[in-house]
Amino acid sequence: MNLEGIDVFIKVIQAGSFTKAAQLLGKPVTTVSDKIAQLEQRLGVTLIHRTTRKLNLTPIGQKFYQTCLSAATQFQEFSEELVQNADNPKGLIRITTAVDVAQTIISTLVRQYLHHYPEMKIEIVVTNEKVDLIKEGIDLALRVGPLSDSTMKSRHFIRTHASLWMSSTFKKKHRHIKNVSDLQALPFIKFKRQPVKNFLLNKNKEKVPLNLQHRIETDDFLTLKKFVLESEGFGILPDFICRHEQKSGELVKVFPDLRTNEIDLIFVYPSQKFTSIQVKSFIDFATKNFNIDDI
Repeated sequence: MNLEGIDVFIKVIQAGSFTKAAQLLGKPVTTVSDKIAQLEQRLGVTLIHRTTRKLNLTPIGQKFYQTCLSAATQFQEFSEELVQNADNPKGLIRITTAVDVAQTIISTLVRQYLHHYPEMKIEIVVTNEKVDLIKEGIDLALRVGPLSDSTMKSRHFIRTHASLWMSSTFKKKHRHIKNVSDLQALPFIKFKRQPVKNFLLNKNKEKVPLNLQHRIETDDFLTLKKFVLESEGFGILPDFICRHEQKSGELVKVFPDLRTNEIDLIFVYPSQKFTSIQVKSFIDFATKNFNIDDI
């Protein structure tokens, strides 16, 4: 559908002449006249009877004018609504993330966001699988970086680490632990993608290798944390999912100066010319207001 010339047509009728319309539009009269002629040619009808004194709409021209005017008014109202929604967004955002992130960071963040924007709604799709955002109609994902899909946009959210964690009960039982090498004799709860041989942790600028033994393996960090809390062994866990239990004293870091490389959590969303106001408001709110200590 070619809408070119419709705005000129409306302005001509409202102004009552080609000359006045040209002045209001800041265009030559010939350009305005040509735009109307081209519009009539595309539609295959005569919209305006031109006389030396005034313009007269044909019956089809009158009907077309009323339709265009109505559409233009609705468009203007909708445009104004979009501008207003930038400060007070309304609507639904569908967000996906992994189970551990959903139950710690996202649950806290969504609660804060909805308190700030009471007319918004959030649907959270919780899965450890990587979801096709476009296919599944998802607006936003919170994932561990770096971004691997070049067709998506991304924005950095927070940076954290993973550390060695034990339950306070387990640590008291194994007070003899003085060196990293002492861990090799203890039961290790393994995350599926973590190696057990030559797993490297950082100590200042040094790399410290770990060689561990495990009997339990899981692909879910919350399940791993559950085993650690029950003193079935120790594990390497992202710090952010242990904050609550750290505050309560249930979990403690073993060798606090040892940790993994940085873990970046990033927002990922479909690459479009314009990001929706709802998605933009959520990302902006998160990056400006979220504090990991709130978990």
